[in-house]
Amino acid sequence: NINASALSYKVADLFLQDKNVQNPVPKVNRAILNGWAGDYFDKNTQSIIKLDFKNEKLLLGSNELVPSSNSVFNNRTTTYTFSGDTSNTKLELKIIGSKTQTYNKVKKIKLSTAELQEYQGDFYSSELDTKYILSVKDSTLQIKIPRNDEIPISPFIKDVFTDDLTIRFSRNKKNIIDGFFLSVGRVRNLYFGKMPTK
Repeated sequence: NINASALSYKVADLFLQDKNVQNPVPKVNRAILNGWAGDYFDKNTQSIIKLDFKNEKLLLGSNELVPSSNSVFNNRTTTYTFSGDTSNTKLELKIIGSKTQTYNKVKKIKLSTAELQEYQGDFYSSELDTKYILSVKDSTLQIKIPRNDEIPISPFIKDVFTDDLTIRFSRNKKNIIDGFFLSVGRVRNLYFGKMPTK
């Protein structure tokens, strides 16, 4: 599973670190770049990307996305291609040697303490034979994993919460929460069913 392409770029960096290698940067519309900034969600992989616009640069964390046009950017082995407008923005992320991922720009939500109550409960994974407990404390939803401290998770979009992990809640035909799917690291959509209350 090693990413040979990424490693080859690191080797190139070692050989070229004392060389004056420059690529011309095209003129871009800063207003368009600013419009690409925001939060993006890939529903297939349950992964999140946050892009910031600072000092007239589009940033992923501390890494600058180098523009080749107003809608196409590069970051070493990855190409970012934006499409749509401010109300419906899509981002295609193409990594050398990997499948293309498609993200949609989303608007983060805020939930009141009363609204968070709906997500409380005990949830069980038959695959792990483990119970996770979700409860509201200090106006935040927290998840208790066996042998670990409680972890606060924040609302991201409807029925999706994030922190170091991503939880997407599922609902039954009556629109009542009946479980959630956990994604973290290489784990994707591990299901936990909601346990009946005593």
